[in-house]
Amino acid sequence: MILEPVELVTTWLKHETYGVNALLRTLLVDSSDSVPQVEGIFDEENDEQVMNRQDPQDAPAIYVMADDPVYMDPPDPTGVRQKIPEFPIVIRYLTRSTDLRKIRRDTRYTIRAIVKSLNNLNLPTNRTSRTKRSVYMVGIKEITALGGIREQVGDATSVTGAVIVVWDVDDQDPT
Repeated sequence: MILEPVELVTTWLKHETYGVNALLRTLLVDSSDSVPQVEGIFDEENDEQVMNRQDPQDAPAIYVMADDPVYMDPPDPTGVRQKIPEFPIVIRYLTRSTDLRKIRRDTRYTIRAIVKSLNNLNLPTNRTSRTKRSVYMVGIKEITALGGIREQVGDATSVTGAVIVVWDVDDQDPT
């Protein structure tokens, strides 16, 4: 039940039409700025570099992770449904650049594209994209965007932005 939401969000952020890179290409940017491109989108369930908090092989990159702790309601009396009323997922933007102006602006543009992508995933027409096995991501409860952070990851990479998205999640088969 923790695995599926992280994988669903990662898959969606890579989407050819509604993913981060697709939406970055559609953003209006200042004429002096270049449109940033994310080289890789990775998650803690499938990528060791994220599990071990290591430098990404390609940067800029996005790391998708469940934010601990994840609290679950007990299953309903029939045992056929269990809810996580607030499932937090953290999406970190990582870069290696030393140009602080470019880092800051690329981070802001990428955060905007991440939020737009998540809003698209939340649309009723994308319900099947929010379902994996018996787990269904009902909807977004809250999105928080952080754009001015500097968190060291590995030797050469910094997290310069993050989005925390809180989902309402249902498991239709918790047993």
